[in-house]
Amino acid sequence: MNPLFDIEKIYDYPDAMQLDTSRMDKHLVVCRKEDLKNGGKEKLLEIVRAIQWDINTNLELVDLEEKESIQLSSGLPLKRNKRIVLSFGLKPMDLCLQCPLQFYQRITFENAIVIFSHSVQELMDSKQYKSNLWGAIKSFKS
Repeated sequence: MNPLFDIEKIYDYPDAMQLDTSRMDKHLVVCRKEDLKNGGKEKLLEIVRAIQWDINTNLELVDLEEKESIQLSSGLPLKRNKRIVLSFGLKPMDLCLQCPLQFYQRITFENAIVIFSHSVQELMDSKQYKSNLWGAIKSFKS
């Protein structure tokens, strides 16, 4: 038996939601529905507007229920263009990824660039989190 598997964490994913393949040309923002309450949606729209993303033209917003997960690989383009994914308040396994959680770091996965952020509600309470997020996403400005 390979001893490597003794120390590796392998996750078993429950049935995960599939992404709409007709929207692969849009940037992707994923968060929990609960995170959009109490001014969260307005704050999220403010964040994406800062990088000139628009929910009506070049952005797909997926808001998940508490125990829901999404299979990120189901919504990635096969072309050279990378899909930019901003994940708010989620863990990698919520996107069916097996990688460590690293906030505000670019993670390349297949044809995607994924950035994990604290939840929108946490961003509203922390200038440091907002500053870290801005440092990670400002280069995505269209």
